[in-house]
Amino acid sequence: MTKKKIAFRIVSLETSRSLGESEMKNAFFKLDEKKKKKIFSTALAEFSQKGFMESSFNGIIQKSGISKGGMYKYCSSKEELYHYIVETTVKELIEHVDQFTERAGEGLHEMLFRYTEHEFDFYLRNREYSLLHSRVFMHSSDDIDLEIKKNYQQESAQLFYRIMGNGRTKLSSEILKIYQWVLVGLKTDFYKSLSGTDNLEKMKEEYKSELQKIFDILKNLI
Repeated sequence: MTKKKIAFRIVSLETSRSLGESEMKNAFFKLDEKKKKKIFSTALAEFSQKGFMESSFNGIIQKSGISKGGMYKYCSSKEELYHYIVETTVKELIEHVDQFTERAGEGLHEMLFRYTEHEFDFYLRNREYSLLHSRVFMHSSDDIDLEIKKNYQQESAQLFYRIMGNGRTKLSSEILKIYQWVLVGLKTDFYKSLSGTDNLEKMKEEYKSELQKIFDILKNLI
């Protein structure tokens, strides 16, 4: 059976250019891995828990164990650091999604179901990523997040329609919107649940069961 690797991101977050055109200074990338990871993990924790507006740049600097002058050698502002953190986490998600393979002869619902599970697995292993992406792409009305969402929105939608209509099915635009709405809604609920439970496998199985029920309903409608 031949497998074809596909960039199957449906409601994932992607763009062909750097998010917000963010550029950390060269000095940051010359740091040893331990220091880079410390800055990254500290900033990720702050932004995922508080969002951009409520996060403290000085707090990130202090918790990273570096001086204020040292941080400004690596980035120019909190906004630049925020763009870098969001961009990096999104790229990691995309790399994970790119590992998804379409199986020959697989039906639409079976493929969507496996893809959803594939993406959920990424967020289960990276809970702070899910909290950050939830804030940025689902819930925040901060100007910086609205700008980020705008950069992604059109390309993400175009990819969704291209994949769904790529010779696999002749669904109408109205039906396609229903699938997109279902997947986005389920992901939003999944994001929210991640912050309120420690039994991740149980939660994952509950969402898989819910998704299967929805697909069963859609099969009868199409």
